[in-house]
Amino acid sequence: MHFCHQLGIHFDPELHIGEVSLPVVPETKFFGLIFDCKLTFLPHLKQLWVKCSRALNILCVLSTASWGADRCSMSKVYRALIRSKLDNGSMVYGCARLKALKMLDPIHHQGLRLCTGPFRTSPVQSLYVESHEPSLHLSICNYIYYIL
Repeated sequence: MHFCHQLGIHFDPELHIGEVSLPVVPETKFFGLIFDCKLTFLPHLKQLWVKCSRALNILCVLSTASWGADRCSMSKVYRALIRSKLDNGSMVYGCARLKALKMLDPIHHQGLRLCTGPFRTSPVQSLYVESHEPSLHLSICNYIYYIL
């Protein structure tokens, strides 16, 4: 893998082990994170969005009004299924562009809405207060500052 931010034309390095040539790949998966050659983390964020949107279906089933789970159980399921996936590797992919990171916000907001049960038109800030969960941007920044 060749990481580079150069804008002009440049060639990939030719790497050899003995007489075997190593191929240069555009992206690779390492410890569950997908790294691309420009370190934009877009492939990882897209895959994360797909995984979390599938996990939201479980919350949708559990949040039915007639026989659904209570609020405390729903928040535990949300933290186990969705928030754990969003937090995994957030220290690394937290340096991606803010616009790219914003693609995960609708997943987070929908999960909080399913857990707390407000209307769809409720403001996002009230969701954070009601569910006692910070925004994704704040939690990623807290991880980064905690490490530094």
